[in-house]
Amino acid sequence: MKLKSFFLWSLMIIGAISCKYDDGELWNKVNDLDERLTNIEGQLTQMNTNISSMSSIVNALEANVYVTSVTETENGYTITFSDGQTASIANGTAGKDAPIIGFNKDTDGKYYWTQTIDGQQDWLTDENGNKIPVTGNDAVTPQLKVSTTGYWMISYDHGLTFVEVLDENGNPVKAVGEDGEDGNDGEPGASGDSWFSNVSVENGEVIFVLKDGTEIRIPFEGDEEVPSINYDEFNIINSGDEVKGAVEEITEEDNDGQPLTIVQTVPSISELMPATASVKYASLPLLYSERTNIREQQMGYTHSISRAGESNVTFPANLPIMFFFDDKILLPSIKDNFVVTVDGVDVKGTITINASSTGNAIITFTPWEEFQINVGITITVKKGMMDKNGNEMLQDVVLSYITNNPEVSSFDGNTNFENGNDGVYLIGDGSIMEGSVGDMVPQEGSHYAAISSGGYLVSADGYAIGGTSSMMILGPIEKNIKNLSFHYDFISAEFNEWVGSEFDDCVVMTIYGPYGSYSTMLTSVNIIGQDNTQFNDYPNMPDEGDLYAGHIGWTAASINDIPYVGTPAYISFTVTDVGDAIFSSIFTIDNIKY
Repeated sequence: MKLKSFFLWSLMIIGAISCKYDDGELWNKVNDLDERLTNIEGQLTQMNTNISSMSSIVNALEANVYVTSVTETENGYTITFSDGQTASIANGTAGKDAPIIGFNKDTDGKYYWTQTIDGQQDWLTDENGNKIPVTGNDAVTPQLKVSTTGYWMISYDHGLTFVEVLDENGNPVKAVGEDGEDGNDGEPGASGDSWFSNVSVENGEVIFVLKDGTEIRIPFEGDEEVPSINYDEFNIINSGDEVKGAVEEITEEDNDGQPLTIVQTVPSISELMPATASVKYASLPLLYSERTNIREQQMGYTHSISRAGESNVTFPANLPIMFFFDDKILLPSIKDNFVVTVDGVDVKGTITINASSTGNAIITFTPWEEFQINVGITITVKKGMMDKNGNEMLQDVVLSYITNNPEVSSFDGNTNFENGNDGVYLIGDGSIMEGSVGDMVPQEGSHYAAISSGGYLVSADGYAIGGTSSMMILGPIEKNIKNLSFHYDFISAEFNEWVGSEFDDCVVMTIYGPYGSYSTMLTSVNIIGQDNTQFNDYPNMPDEGDLYAGHIGWTAASINDIPYVGTPAYISFTVTDVGDAIFSSIFTIDNIKY
């Protein structure tokens, strides 16, 4: 029995020795596999870097930031965005069997991760079959690796756990072929690896093209040169469209001999002027005209003047100041007759002159440096300011208020107003509107913003400043606003009987920052004229008159080549009732892009 046992043990030992020699080829294959996996793993850093860069690109696209530089590196490109974020695109090639990671926009308007295997593109999904979002609070940036057995694996939790990548049939995808043969190298991209087929700069855009054909375009704006500013001087810009709001020389043509008159200010003069200096309903005949009297008497309207004490009047520190005149301004008369003080100390800034529909001047002022909080601002337009005929004003006009802090968050993520008041500061009768009321409906999504020149038209508790003006300030915006587009509607009870009159309710837009401002007349009753349709079924509108209110419907606006104002930038929209405080107007806006 012992002999038999010894014989059996001898056979096992011999067999084991024999197997050792026979496994040589197998061990070579294992070593080859390890070497090939090591080579693929060497590319994983590039692959995962490019996946992270895709996430950065989509986030930049949705946040409306732009590219400030594209720098070529030894192994690809470094992309720098205007919000300070960077993305690295690494050159290289991956095996033909590597899943191509990309992204695409679904029907809900959101971007989700995709994978393309053997030419078949599918959504990347988690263990519950849910698509993986690229941006947002629940966004995930996938990571790839190769298992020890040679299969592609992917992580959706920042590399804590990995699962196998599956093809459309539910089978795991090999990173290396049978018998240890690598997948053939894919075609290298022109400026990237197998996932970025091209990166180029064309016509002011950086164009990212993925291997699956997805194309993303992001504006390219190289760092702007900071302008040289003389903080002791005004920068006076005679802007406007067809008719300029200012002239260089006195002209005697059509000289009516009437004094230059301020017909409106924002903030409103009727709120801020002391009784002895008020011009809104005082002795200036061109402002409070006989025609105004007749119109108000027809409506049974009695005007009232609210003059808050200076200590009670506060407005945001970044509020642009506007003066509406009844004539063109003599440009050389501005510099010495426009005085701004902060707690008694003179300051300067940008003065932009726009033209109303009749060519009358609209002055917008923004300081070089944003006003501090809790300081007293006094703006004096002196009697020496002249109109185009050299006619002076009757008296100095003084506008005073205390600054406050608007305390708003960034506007960059709320350009369609779906996030409520984020980055939005409303003064007067203003609100973020939700859903549809009568003819007032969102242009995009379920929200939009609105301001009115009346009271309680778009909000439950708001009243236009002085019964004439409301303002919306959007910002801060951490981007150089070179181009701006949006949709707006303009509704007014001034239509149609007061079209062509001096009561030209209007909307003025101003873009401003630490290096200056840009201001333009956006629309007005006279600009629109009779080209409007009746506005129906909105509470309290029309608020006076013949029960007719008109509007233009959602209208696309695009403003290009905006002068550099620096960052942070702000955009303001002001609706004002020029000439009196009856027949209100509403301005709505949605779907802003910059």
